[in-house]
Amino acid sequence: MARQAAFPDHSPSQHPTGTPGSPDRNLSSEQPYPAGSGARRWAVLFKTHFWDDFVARRFEALKSKCPASDIWIYVDETSGLAGEIPHDKVFRTRDSDMYALGFPRQPVYNINWYNVDYPLLAFHESHAEYAFYIMVEFDAAVLLDLDNLAVEALSRGIDLIAFPSSQPVAEWSWSRTLVALWPLDQIRSQLLCVAGLSERAVAHLMTTRREHAARDARGELQYWPFSEGLVPTALHAAGFKLESLTSFGATDYYDWWPPYHESELGDVPEPAFMHPVLCGERYVRSLLQFENLAEVWLTESQSPLTLKVNLEPPAVVVPALIEALVRDGNWVGLTTLRQAIDDRGWHNPDFSRAIDAALEAHRPAP
Repeated sequence: MARQAAFPDHSPSQHPTGTPGSPDRNLSSEQPYPAGSGARRWAVLFKTHFWDDFVARRFEALKSKCPASDIWIYVDETSGLAGEIPHDKVFRTRDSDMYALGFPRQPVYNINWYNVDYPLLAFHESHAEYAFYIMVEFDAAVLLDLDNLAVEALSRGIDLIAFPSSQPVAEWSWSRTLVALWPLDQIRSQLLCVAGLSERAVAHLMTTRREHAARDARGELQYWPFSEGLVPTALHAAGFKLESLTSFGATDYYDWWPPYHESELGDVPEPAFMHPVLCGERYVRSLLQFENLAEVWLTESQSPLTLKVNLEPPAVVVPALIEALVRDGNWVGLTTLRQAIDDRGWHNPDFSRAIDAALEAHRPAP
């Protein structure tokens, strides 16, 4: 059974005030390549697995925040080709590229998603010339100057910038993949939707992962170590310098769920990080992904969930509600949906036909 997720206690148009560690920081007057860096540059990796208008908008927004960076589009094409991308720096990979690096096929699917370090390690194999690497997922929004962040990270010798998870490690289900290598009190869980790593940290991770692969091949590991705990744990245990993402911008709007709508970006004061940011079907499906949340939309017209869902038009919302109610086996709710959408002024014969078709397709056999 899917677990019920807690929902934030604020409406889609009301955000908490950001409180970054140093709100008055401005490094624009500093030299772009700090002393001792060998005048090397930093790279920003915009990570995605597809390309459409939404992803293109998010990329353009990110590009405006790092004009002095080498900005690359990292595309995981395991599930299909992304097609033409109008940018001069595109790095395309598949799962097979990770096997070529010597990494096992673990877990058996979505290895680039579960092994958060793989994209960066693959990129580093071809582009080790950078002093610092910043990864940004396609559904993360960076509302600050990333060049300033890179300058400060290099000048302070920071090896990892990431956001510490609030969930206790002992309660975190993925800890089991790490405890064979590190004691529980050394495990660090951090979100890496936006993360910065020094070149020496990436090189250390590659060495560590190849050691893991050798041990795995010898049958010494019960679980392949992965998840967003791997990177901070391996670096912390080796004595690298870690810094919280909150030192650079507000993280009040940064977690793994629920999503923010793309239209809400203008409501958030800079400097800040946001995740996840979505729109359209992906946004509504993300909001309704847990059991019984479609029921909340039906019964609580002013709930935070309902208000967030309704940021999308009925043509997007209703099909997603039908899908979620069918998934939940909520046939009473599906029957009620017709009246609910009429009550909200959303009457459309196509919606009624879609509801009837869903009920007919799942009618119990006589």
